[in-house]
Amino acid sequence: MNTEFNNFALTDFKRRQWYDIIKLEHIHNCGND
Repeated sequence: MNTEFNNFALTDFKRRQWYDIIKLEHIHNCGND
């Protein structure tokens, strides 16, 4: 159960990280327009 929680936390961290990258890219692209 500990391993499952760690895997879930890692997946959630990656998902948040990608979300932040996409959000920053979106803001950057909107700024260029």
